[in-house]
Amino acid sequence: MQLVVTAGPLPRALADEARARLTPRIYTHYASTEGGPVTLTRIEQPEDLRWHRILPSCEVQIVDDSGHLLPAGQEGLVRVRPMEGVTGYLDDADASRTFFRGGFSTLATSALSARTAAWRCRAG
Repeated sequence: MQLVVTAGPLPRALADEARARLTPRIYTHYASTEGGPVTLTRIEQPEDLRWHRILPSCEVQIVDDSGHLLPAGQEGLVRVRPMEGVTGYLDDADASRTFFRGGFSTLATSALSARTAAWRCRAG
């Protein structure tokens, strides 16, 4: 059996209890309407609850409000470019221009960038 948690952060106490009572195979998964599947992280140690491992099928960037890439450790917005090449919303050109640029969709999610293929959602 494996447990995949989506739609929100997994508290450490709940992960520990699930591991003890259900299965050691626990994953967190992040997806968006615009970008589809973005991350899948196996929870093997406490640090795994802090970072999301980016799937090879998409590119993730952390950018400022102007769309400029931020260095590791800086907080910004998550921008996703899926391999499938989603380019906008159906029949909504205004929203597409606002949220899709250069093949990326900008999500209303604040995150910290990392030096590796991972990112962390801002708490609270």
